[in-house]
Amino acid sequence: MLRTLESTSIVKGLVDLNKDQVKKAFAYQNAMVGDSFDLVQSCANVRTQIKDIEGLSAFVNEYIEISANGSQKAEASSKTLMENVTVYSGQIGNLLGAAKNINATQ
Repeated sequence: MLRTLESTSIVKGLVDLNKDQVKKAFAYQNAMVGDSFDLVQSCANVRTQIKDIEGLSAFVNEYIEISANGSQKAEASSKTLMENVTVYSGQIGNLLGAAKNINATQ
């Protein structure tokens, strides 16, 4: 009975970890889509101000700045995502190791 409870606990832990990981992945994707939308919207707003060469120059400079900021955000988000995946993998490994120990004692 104790082994069954331990096994059930491990399965629940795996399911909970997977649910959390999927939620984090969706949050990451939503943030990236939001950032991309903001970039497009900013460019559209600046584009309407182009009336001469100075306006075009301002648009290009604004676009470069917005793109650089977006790249920095994406890089930071990717690092965070990779850290989360590393932690997740470690937790999965621990749970699977515990399951293996339960099976070995049977």
